[in-house]
Amino acid sequence: MILDWPFKAIRLLPDGLKLAAARLLVSASATISFSSLPCLRDCRYTKNLCARQPDYPLLKMSGKTPVLTEKAPKPLPGIYSQAIKAGGMVYCSGAVPMDAQTMKLIDGDVKAHTHQCIKNLSAILEAAGTSIDKVVKVNVFLADMGDFAAMNEVYTQYWGDVKPCRTCVAVKTLPLNTDVEIECIALQ
Repeated sequence: MILDWPFKAIRLLPDGLKLAAARLLVSASATISFSSLPCLRDCRYTKNLCARQPDYPLLKMSGKTPVLTEKAPKPLPGIYSQAIKAGGMVYCSGAVPMDAQTMKLIDGDVKAHTHQCIKNLSAILEAAGTSIDKVVKVNVFLADMGDFAAMNEVYTQYWGDVKPCRTCVAVKTLPLNTDVEIECIALQ
């Protein structure tokens, strides 16, 4: 049985806070949905969402789901996943310029390597049911900050019209001594 008095108290909050407060209150249960809570079903702020998705859980407690595709280099078994879907987001591991078939770094300069990193991320995002246009955060790791301009020439060709937030740092060494690695976070 659901103790619903805390949910009834949500009605006293400003509309902009009602949905966030409800999500916090149900964080311990995966079974509570909009339709199971009349106080939210009748709320002006959440009424439209309830009508469209009455059984949509306020907070999915299913945990995390790994993403695996043959169109990108395989992850090291037992070490990491290509990506994880959780909470409506897709968190991609760092992608190096490796060919998915040969599992070797491709030949070429930092421009060719940047294209391959983004190609690998695109394949992973597609397997997760999203796309590169829905990326909200990117981290770029360079072995040499002298490659910043060349990497940017390729980077700007991707990510859609609204570019995601980005951090770019130089690191001492990258896996397989490559010159670039890119990771990202996308909306599902």
